[in-house]
Amino acid sequence: KLGDEYNKAVNQISASTGATGTELEELGAIAQKVYTNNFGDSLEDVAEGLSIVQKTTGLVGDELQKATESGFALRDTFGYDLQESARAANALMKNFGVTAEEAYNIIAVGAQNGADQNGDLLDTLNEYSAQYSALGLSADQFVTGLINGAEAGVFSIDKVGDAVKEFNLRAKDGSNTTIEAFQALGMNADEMTKRFAAGGESAEEAFFEVVNTLNNMDDPIAKNTAAVKLFGTQFEDLQANVLPVLAGMKDGAAASYDALSQINEIKYADLDSALEGTKRSIEGVFLPTVSQMSAGITDVFSTLGNAINEANGDFSQISVAIGTAIGDVAAIITEQMPMFLELGLNIVTSIGGAILENLPILIESATNIVLTILNSLIAALPQITEGALQLVLTLVNGILANLPQLVDAAIQMIVTLATGIGEALPQLIPTIVNAVILICTTLLNNMDKILDAAFSIITGLAQGLLNALPKLVAALPQIISSIINFITTNLPKIIEMGVKLVVQLAVGLVKAIPQLVASLPQIVTAIISGIGKAATSIVSVGKNIVTGLWSGVSSMISWVKNKISSFVGDIVGGIKSLLGIHSPSRVFAGIGDNMAKGLGEGFTDEMDKVSKDINNAIPTDFDVDARVGANTQTFGSGSGGTVITYTGPLVSVAQMVVRSEDDIRKVSQGLYNLMQSGTRAQGIIPIT
Repeated sequence: KLGDEYNKAVNQISASTGATGTELEELGAIAQKVYTNNFGDSLEDVAEGLSIVQKTTGLVGDELQKATESGFALRDTFGYDLQESARAANALMKNFGVTAEEAYNIIAVGAQNGADQNGDLLDTLNEYSAQYSALGLSADQFVTGLINGAEAGVFSIDKVGDAVKEFNLRAKDGSNTTIEAFQALGMNADEMTKRFAAGGESAEEAFFEVVNTLNNMDDPIAKNTAAVKLFGTQFEDLQANVLPVLAGMKDGAAASYDALSQINEIKYADLDSALEGTKRSIEGVFLPTVSQMSAGITDVFSTLGNAINEANGDFSQISVAIGTAIGDVAAIITEQMPMFLELGLNIVTSIGGAILENLPILIESATNIVLTILNSLIAALPQITEGALQLVLTLVNGILANLPQLVDAAIQMIVTLATGIGEALPQLIPTIVNAVILICTTLLNNMDKILDAAFSIITGLAQGLLNALPKLVAALPQIISSIINFITTNLPKIIEMGVKLVVQLAVGLVKAIPQLVASLPQIVTAIISGIGKAATSIVSVGKNIVTGLWSGVSSMISWVKNKISSFVGDIVGGIKSLLGIHSPSRVFAGIGDNMAKGLGEGFTDEMDKVSKDINNAIPTDFDVDARVGANTQTFGSGSGGTVITYTGPLVSVAQMVVRSEDDIRKVSQGLYNLMQSGTRAQGIIPIT
């Protein structure tokens, strides 16, 4: 309940002020402090009061807290409405530059000292603060003037404020009437007007000079004439009594004191207030926790309400929602339970310790109480005994005196009861029997309905289970459909990632071309050496590979032909349709021509650089293995044969210039010719 009340209070603040987020949290914390300090009737009352003060004054933080507490103190003491006191305090703060605490203290001082005799103190402070401030007067002087007016018997302190207002306006208007009044007081009108227009201390000094001069004038007619010219008709209402009142404001600062602290010490110094304050202090300790618990439970029930509405009468869904809600509430309470148990244990322990510590005093007090009671009983025993004896005697005498009548009455009552029961038995027994028969008959007559109802219950349960089966089965396609939808939805992304991967590989290969070209001489050397070492094996393997490839290609010639024909036909047809032409041969001829020229230009541009790189990298000496193709070969026929071992020569190249792909072919051809010549020189005819 406490947590819910606090949350309602915070909601009230938010709704009233429009505060949210951090600002609302700060206002909620201030409300909590005001409440635990024992101000306001309840958390809701505190929230309303805080909202009013905040909107009226615009205060925040500690100033807002003090102003709100002061507003409640003024309400509890003088019955002031929080909004009215906040307006008056705000006027004092803005016009005199005082703090909220000082402003509320000024109101309290005025109320304590009779300035509110007509119930218009707050209105007067709010209406005339600007006029007093313009004359350089302070807030303390303002309230002092109102108090002095009340003590002087002014019938309305509002008249005092109105008189000062008129003076402030006339003293600076430069009219002939004002000039004549200043001249009548022996003052320079221009100089006085400037002093009042300057405000501050200059205006304050000038004001008290005028008031004191008027008050000291001996000629009552001249005094009245000059005063009316300066104070207007208000002076006619107040007469000369107002001048001492205004003059007495000069020392008004001495009248100010911390009235609110005094009020708080006295106003709330009673047992009820002390107990209430203690209770709120304890509540303040729990407020953060219980407000969270209340908010959590509120959310649970809000969710439950929505679930029940969405169930649309489906009791199975409603029961699930209720079970979930109960579990959530239990979890919220269980989470905070250790803290409450620990606190309860500490309280019990503390109380037990206090009892043990004070046990001698308690025993002594209890003994004194018992002894006092016993002594009183003993002292009063004669009177008690005598009284008891008289009571017993009186009762006995009364009984004896009325015994015949009592016996007769008892006999008559017994006879009457017995007679009534005897007379009623014939009617009572058949009635009971009829009731039993009726119950049995009713049960038997309605047995089919009872059985039908039981059967309906069983049937309903079975039907419910059967009705639920399609939902269970339907869940599987939904899951599968979700997976498929995910794949199909993200298929473009998957394809895009694959394309990016291929592009990146291609880019990497293109970037690696310069390194591949630079390494070409080493690659050629390694290839020649490797081929030389495995020439025979390569020939055999190559033959098998070529034979196998040719067999495979031959078997697929018709299929490939059909596919190419269909593919080319689709391309030609598509291009004819796209370009709107009947014979694409001319178009393709132009495209092919341009592609060839483009490739040629690109190859020519890059070939110079490639030639230079190859020319710099290819070595001029090739150390070809002397046993290139050095495997034994048998010539002749029959079981015998001639084995010839071949040792190849060293090939030396004095100079090699590579400028183009033709140069590379020439180098290769030259190497081949040298190898052939060396072979023939050994008398061996290479097998081709």
